[in-house]
Amino acid sequence: MKKIRLQRRKCASFPLKKLVLMTKLTTLLILISFMQISAEVYSQAGKLDLNVKNLSIQEILEEIEDNSEYRFFYDNAQVDLSKKISINTRQEELSSILKELFEGTDLSYEIKDYLILITSKDAKTLVLDQAEQKNITGLVSDESGQPLPGVTVVVKGTSTGTVTDNDGKYILTGIDDGITLIFSFVGMRTQEITVDGQSSIDITMVADAIGIEEVVAVGYGTLKKRDVTGSIVSIDNETIERTSSGGNVLSAIKGSVPGLNIITTQASAEQSSNIEIRGVKSITASNQPLIIVDGIPFSGSLSEFPTADIGSIEVLKDASSSAIYGSRGANGVIIITTKKGESGKTRVQIQSKVGFLELAKKPDIFTGPEFYDKKLEYNSRTFGLTDPEEIFTPSELELYNAGTYTDWIDVVTRVGKQQEHTISLSGSDEEQSFYVSGNFLQVKGIAKNDDFSRYSFRFNYNNTLTPWLKFATNTSLVFLDRDGLPADFRDAYYMNPLSLAYNEDGTIKRYPWPERLEFASPLDGLVADDINREYKVFSNNYLDVDIPFISGLNYRLNTGVTFRFRNNETYYNRETKTGFESGGISNVNSNYNTNYLVEHILSYRKDIEDHSIFLTGLYSFQKDEYRQRGISSSGFTSDILTTWQASGAALAIPSSNFVSSSLVSQMARLNYSFKQRYSLTATIRRDGYSGFGADTKYGVFPSVGAAWNIGEENFMAGADWVNYLKLRASWGKNGNQAIGAYSTLSRMAENNYLGGETATETAPGFVPSALANPNLGWETTRTIDGGIDFGLFDGKLQGALSLYKSKVTDLLLNRRISTTLGIPGSSIRQNIGETENKGYEFSLSSDIINSNDFLWNLDFNISSFKNKIVDLYGDGQDDVLNRWFIGEPIEVIFGYVHDGIWQLGEEDEIANSPLPDKFPGATKVLDASGDGVIDEDDRRIQGSVYPDFRTGLNSYIQYKDFSVNLMFYAVVGVKKVNAAGLLAHTWEYRRNNGAYWDYWTEDNPTNKYYVNHGENNSGYPVLFLQDASYLRLRDIKVSYNFKNLLSDVVKLQDCTLFFNVDNVFTVTKWQGMDPELIGASEAFDASQWDVVPVPPQRTYLFGLNLKF
Repeated sequence: MKKIRLQRRKCASFPLKKLVLMTKLTTLLILISFMQISAEVYSQAGKLDLNVKNLSIQEILEEIEDNSEYRFFYDNAQVDLSKKISINTRQEELSSILKELFEGTDLSYEIKDYLILITSKDAKTLVLDQAEQKNITGLVSDESGQPLPGVTVVVKGTSTGTVTDNDGKYILTGIDDGITLIFSFVGMRTQEITVDGQSSIDITMVADAIGIEEVVAVGYGTLKKRDVTGSIVSIDNETIERTSSGGNVLSAIKGSVPGLNIITTQASAEQSSNIEIRGVKSITASNQPLIIVDGIPFSGSLSEFPTADIGSIEVLKDASSSAIYGSRGANGVIIITTKKGESGKTRVQIQSKVGFLELAKKPDIFTGPEFYDKKLEYNSRTFGLTDPEEIFTPSELELYNAGTYTDWIDVVTRVGKQQEHTISLSGSDEEQSFYVSGNFLQVKGIAKNDDFSRYSFRFNYNNTLTPWLKFATNTSLVFLDRDGLPADFRDAYYMNPLSLAYNEDGTIKRYPWPERLEFASPLDGLVADDINREYKVFSNNYLDVDIPFISGLNYRLNTGVTFRFRNNETYYNRETKTGFESGGISNVNSNYNTNYLVEHILSYRKDIEDHSIFLTGLYSFQKDEYRQRGISSSGFTSDILTTWQASGAALAIPSSNFVSSSLVSQMARLNYSFKQRYSLTATIRRDGYSGFGADTKYGVFPSVGAAWNIGEENFMAGADWVNYLKLRASWGKNGNQAIGAYSTLSRMAENNYLGGETATETAPGFVPSALANPNLGWETTRTIDGGIDFGLFDGKLQGALSLYKSKVTDLLLNRRISTTLGIPGSSIRQNIGETENKGYEFSLSSDIINSNDFLWNLDFNISSFKNKIVDLYGDGQDDVLNRWFIGEPIEVIFGYVHDGIWQLGEEDEIANSPLPDKFPGATKVLDASGDGVIDEDDRRIQGSVYPDFRTGLNSYIQYKDFSVNLMFYAVVGVKKVNAAGLLAHTWEYRRNNGAYWDYWTEDNPTNKYYVNHGENNSGYPVLFLQDASYLRLRDIKVSYNFKNLLSDVVKLQDCTLFFNVDNVFTVTKWQGMDPELIGASEAFDASQWDVVPVPPQRTYLFGLNLKF
């Protein structure tokens, strides 16, 4: 494989010295003992000190690059740099050093400013041609508009060419029409452009998905992709920005990574999601992955992070990759790295998006007349009533006779609005780099009064204090405003359409249905006073010390501080139903969370001939504290003082909570590579968690991974169509401590009672609430993973296949105990049970067309997992109460089976059936046990909530400055209970569920839904399952970059105008609002049947990106 070693030179431009003066002063005392130490290679005013012994020429060149501004360019296929030399010079010119270095070899060199081209004397050379006579000129930049120095520009079929200068510019002379120019750069896709009369050709280099030289974050360090032994997927900022429709990072990467499942649980203004990597493994403990931001663990909502601030995201999926995080890596790891300063002069970037939101699909509910007819029919069949005055309330009849009704979905929803604006400054010179940004996001959701605003400020700064010492900070300040209670969509979904939302004066009616006072207005929350605000500081600060005299040895003191404060004050005044009935209700709650992290990281890198070694050692301590205080009060004389009158309340109930936990860890890791062909990763980590018992606090988690770069073998030399081929395998053990800080302790619960002589005085009392278990310890996951990564046809086709299997033992489960012990819940948490999870992941990326001005790239991925319960309590018995069955998936759909509808003419069969009181039109309940009786033994597993597979397809088309991106996402092979079809869910007369009225009548003898009758599905309610598979065009983005059109007027690095639509359309058989929003638990849990989330929204955004 041909490799050209290219690097960028640092560029000085901006005066930022004063910003670090305080930093230098405060660190002076710490550093004073090191100030006398000098580096082995020192550069000043173009002269070098060099003292090396028995190093190869290539290693000496790297030493010069690391300690000077010079950059060397050479072709490994043409030059041999393996010769070992010893040199000891002081204050020598570079030319003198190179002359001595290359003496006795066939190498020659050419110096142009800070660029040095090394070639063989006998070979045709690349020409660093900067002559005045120009034929073809141009500018080469990356996707963000930043000029790229060091890009090789070669005339195809020859060795004539040049290299871009520090400003990304190039000049070629004597170029004829019809020839092809090849633009290449490490980590970028090679591009070929045919000269057809142009005198100027500007090129935008695109990141290469294969990028074996690309460096990826692996936790506590970085590795080249070729040396990675685990399953890691890297997502760059371009991909994030390309599919981002707003301020949510997760929505931008959803469907892009195989095995990364992002499930939207609430389509509110802020939006909330569950994240899973490779499915569900634990029964009761958390399945959420660990999130690392700039080197420190993050807890909270990723809605806090603007997509514009994200530099890259790495997803660590296998045990070999995630074991470095020990107890927290059992469910995978997501590493987010925010942007850093770009080399060169200070750059300003402005990103602005504005748009609107609408209902993607409006629920099918009844009109007033439809509701009237169905309620009339229901009462006629159930109670034999036919007189409307006996069936309907006066207010219902009044509205019906007047031809008036309320569409409650229209009442509680609106056309939402969204805007986001980001301004950032970045730059770097030889000593320091910085990235500063400010962001404002405001979303007014589709539910009225559902508002969310985010104000964020980020300051990332890096300073090289001395050649061996570096200080850096990555700090963000965030303010989240969630003020206001949104309209209640659940109430709107089930509300009687023959009722009114507003009084005649336009105010909200306290009781929309005057005769039924139990029904609150879905708009009730709009009248309440609500403050809901959160403040957060998230800061990572570290010192990097390159230990003098020991090349490759580095010490990092890494610290993290997270402070979060949230204040929530809600007052239900007398204009609300709740406040009116209680004389006002006040709920005040404040909580704050602090998290401190200190890590000592020692690493050592060394290349010895064909051997590369990277050692990492870690000692880490983390402490987390949560404090909460609140008071709920009611019964006030007036509403004037709102939440500030608890002292005058008729009833006041205070609350408080304090939780403290800590985690201490040690870790050692070895990364080894031989000849860039064989790689090994071995890790061992020991974690101690304060929440476990004295004898079980610590767990040890080892892992090992290996990779074979087959493409580097000599026998692959003739396979020019294979650019990259790697086999990898790993095994590892992770822990999960996802339990409360005091789960091992016995606990008491308050249980006050009435006492005194008259038994009317409240006396304090307590009862046991949990038994102690000092032996409670780690839930352990063992995972084996294997895969293949490949790149073919000059990188035009890349892909990866992974197979994995994991076993979780010592599950953290609540074991049932005898009720005679008097413990509420009658259970104790223990390490018992076992689960198994296995699956596959496949991804494929292809440049279908990549020529001249046209690029068409397709990215496809598919993934699937299957889990099962292997054991529960050691006795081989199922836990029917919790719906846990040995040999079955962790979450199943379990209940009575729908066996059709009783038809006319089957009266004799009904009389002889297990349920003889049924009638034509009623539900048939399957006698699954065959014993002639319908009881709990007839309940059956009817499916799993997990799909057969998930898949994503991204299509990116670019023609010159115009581009289109389409993102498809599909979930296939999953069934869910559509609770809206259940009578128990819709009360007296299937209120408002218009989509489910393909029901049985004498003229429509269907077997789908039962008759409109009160006793049709009672006693033993069956589950109505529907196919919840779907295909969604999740995102479409159309962009045009006006940079070239405006080049004569203003010089811009980027001027892109775009139009973005999110949630474009969905193809599905699901009849509810959205097949994704109904979560797993809601699919079968009767306690969740009344949960109706905010319906899915479609977002339209117009945006502009400016960079100069």
